[in-house]
Amino acid sequence: MASKTSICNQALKRLGQPAITDIDEGTVRADSLKAIFNDVRDFVLACHPWNFATKRAALALLSETPVWQWDYYYQLPTDCIRVVQLDEWEDESLWEVEAEGRLATNESTAYITYIARVDEAGKFSPGFVQALAARLAAEVAFEVTGRPDTAKMMLELWPLELAKAVALDSQEKGPQVIICNTWVNARL
Repeated sequence: MASKTSICNQALKRLGQPAITDIDEGTVRADSLKAIFNDVRDFVLACHPWNFATKRAALALLSETPVWQWDYYYQLPTDCIRVVQLDEWEDESLWEVEAEGRLATNESTAYITYIARVDEAGKFSPGFVQALAARLAAEVAFEVTGRPDTAKMMLELWPLELAKAVALDSQEKGPQVIICNTWVNARL
């Protein structure tokens, strides 16, 4: 089972650096990774609707209404990193996420699928762990190694690691039903 320390050690291994014993040990390597871990984790979570981080919710209608364009505001869950979909069976649902964790729409009810912030590393999928370690390595490469060529190489490898992880994650879903919408209708 993955932990923050084991994920950081995977990042360090990619950089040819010795392992740390704990993310809180106070070394330069540990401090560099600890300082960015949560932000990079959230970034990698937002890159794909990972199965382990996907949730559904019925949103609470807010009393405040948008000044123009939209009819309603709904409060997003506090753990929401990114909204993936609004009202699965409503093919014409338009919406946008605005400041203060609000979703604006003209829909009188709002059910969403979203990517949740997952803090516990033990819940991460193996593919996500690899993608996160690759991104962490890219982010700290220059600071830890002092070598610009290593930093450049890690940044170039990151999209490949993400693609492999996404491909793995995508295999855990059944066939996706495409509901006709304006894009599909336009092709007809």
